[in-house]
Amino acid sequence: HSVRAVRQQSSRHDPHRIGVGVLVTQEGGRVPLLPDQVAFTPGIHEFTWSPDSKSIAYVSTQSGQSEIWVVSAAGGQPQRLTSNGLPKKQPHWSGDGKWIAYVAIQPGGLGDIEMVAAEGDNTINLTESASDDRNPAWAPDSHTLAFTANDRVRTRILTVDVETRTLVEIAEENA
Repeated sequence: HSVRAVRQQSSRHDPHRIGVGVLVTQEGGRVPLLPDQVAFTPGIHEFTWSPDSKSIAYVSTQSGQSEIWVVSAAGGQPQRLTSNGLPKKQPHWSGDGKWIAYVAIQPGGLGDIEMVAAEGDNTINLTESASDDRNPAWAPDSHTLAFTANDRVRTRILTVDVETRTLVEIAEENA
């Protein structure tokens, strides 16, 4: 009980710490889960609903490597969509349900934006660059992704057309 009380108290007093879920203890208590607690938990790290609410895509190390998996929202056998072994973060399903964009952490710690077909037969690296690319967000039409790129001198918001791979800089700020 003392751990639960400390966690609840610390999250309540820090308005910048937002819970990402709730852990229900065997005693029936509820403990808010903070992002840094989930990030270091082995197993499932992050997830996203499919637009039709029938599936969930998630990042898991269940195969021994960080990969993107999909499972029916009703439960069942998960399907691994990626298999390159690079750590993955921030999965986001396209509005048309055909693609899942995510951040693939390259050797050296920089992120690239990649996407994998929801059926798992095609993986594409969209931003092979020297910057740290993160925070992919789909346009409603599912043809464009916006993301941040940080090269330690500046942070930019860029878009990439997923078919032509054309990059457009939207905003820039010195780091």
